Amino acid sequence: MIIFGEGIVHWPTIVSVAALPIIVGAYTLLARKEERQMLQKFGDEYREYQRRVPMFIPRFDSVAKQEA
Repeated sequence: MIIFGEGIVHWPTIVSVAALPIIVGAYTLLARKEERQMLQKFGDEYREYQRRVPMFIPRFDSVAKQEA
């Protein structure tokens, strides 16, 4: 199974490339659903967390500020 995964990463096929937008879309929808649940559960505390933390791609400038 690991070798199969390596093959997909290093030699992407038409099927895996075509599936990428579907997978990204599914993860985005799932993340937004989970965010709504967290907002219901934690309210303003979670809104503050959302302001500080990006959804998918980290902001490395904020990491440098926290370490300083």
